[in-house]
Amino acid sequence: MNIGITLRRELGRTLAIATPLILSSLLSMGIAITDVVMMAWLGSPVLAAGAAVSDFYSILVYLVGGILGALSAVLAESRGAGRDSDCAVWIAQSFRLALIMALPGALLIGAIPQLLQLIGAESEVVVAAGDYAPMLALTFVLLLLSRVWHQCFAAFEHTRTILGGMLISLPLNALGNYALMNGHWGLPELGLAGIGLSSVICAATLLLWYSLQARRAHWYRPVARLLLCNDSLRRSKLLRLGVPIGVTCLGETGVFLLATLLIAGFSLEELAAHTLTLRVAGVLYAVPLGLSQAATVRAGLAFGAKDPAAMVRVLRIQLWLALLWGLPLVLLLLEGRELLTLWLLPDAGGRPALLETASLLLLLLALLQPADNLATQVTGFLRGLQDTRRPMQLIICSQWLLALPLGLLLGHGAGLGATGIWLGLGSGVLLACAGLLLRLQPQLALASRRNAGPASAEPDPWQACA
Repeated sequence: MNIGITLRRELGRTLAIATPLILSSLLSMGIAITDVVMMAWLGSPVLAAGAAVSDFYSILVYLVGGILGALSAVLAESRGAGRDSDCAVWIAQSFRLALIMALPGALLIGAIPQLLQLIGAESEVVVAAGDYAPMLALTFVLLLLSRVWHQCFAAFEHTRTILGGMLISLPLNALGNYALMNGHWGLPELGLAGIGLSSVICAATLLLWYSLQARRAHWYRPVARLLLCNDSLRRSKLLRLGVPIGVTCLGETGVFLLATLLIAGFSLEELAAHTLTLRVAGVLYAVPLGLSQAATVRAGLAFGAKDPAAMVRVLRIQLWLALLWGLPLVLLLLEGRELLTLWLLPDAGGRPALLETASLLLLLLALLQPADNLATQVTGFLRGLQDTRRPMQLIICSQWLLALPLGLLLGHGAGLGATGIWLGLGSGVLLACAGLLLRLQPQLALASRRNAGPASAEPDPWQACA
């Protein structure tokens, strides 16, 4: 009975963290879709320029945002260990790290028009990118600062604040795009630059919202005083834990971007089917992603509290939630993949090749859901135990050293086209899942041994200011 009550309590706390994060991810997708749709209203050259700049911007966000993702793990550990005084210094050093990474990232985004010119892009595309890139460069800086607050609210289990910020951002972005790109309500007509300016306004509003909400927290005042303190040891630990997270995020995204380029060499039907499957996968991934972030926080709290039994409870809940989400999706996609294709691509009814390929790719996506969900939860759990390097190696090796070559062999060598590419990607998911599951037992044993020893001495968070 006690075990059941404890598990139910753990399930409730996990869902309380994860549900707002899941909804926030879906709202973030809505913002991206809104931008793409409104760019298309301005014409093909503008859409091409916007896509080029925003794709490069997204790559940097995945990398740098992943690095900042280490903050939630170290904050959760500090909370679990009862070292609340450490939280403020971790947050302050994360802000310093975000600012250090923001400048080179903004410069790279601002240089995209020159890059497009070097590779021979049309002049209309280069000009439009020149209007848009500076706006996204500024958005990048504001977003990184917001990302620090995002990690704080996740670690302190205040994820409704994150959801509140996204609920403000989605309509504000759509209204800003509409007004600034077309010059409505007395505002200047800025075209693509107006969509970029709307992104800046949304990012600034989100940062303001997070900052105002953070002022109510007990750790806010120490953060403000510690911002000028240089603690290189803690910043190094954030990088040591965060760089593998960023590389993992970039590697997972990169292999699918490359797959799109490879499939573009096949027929238009196969490219359309691949694009459809990726969009469906992105929506479905919002749930395991939110659960994974909750797993990092809950595992970090147990790790800091030196409680191996709590770590096992967190892991059990996460694995059950992964299967409870993944297995019904298999049945749903198996039964409804053709209807889903016709709903999202109405013209597929008159294009048998497109309908057949999309149905087959959605079938493969369905079969991969349980393994993909398990891998995502295990990765989040291991991050809570501050194990990020080996999961990065397992995922990158699985995706790039096995999945990609096998996909090329099946897609081009065996003539299976997009289906072959997806079979290769699926093999990478299965291998990564198996490797991560095998990683669990030694890491739990190691965490238990660490926790059995004396507590390590933590440096005084105020010493750097002395």
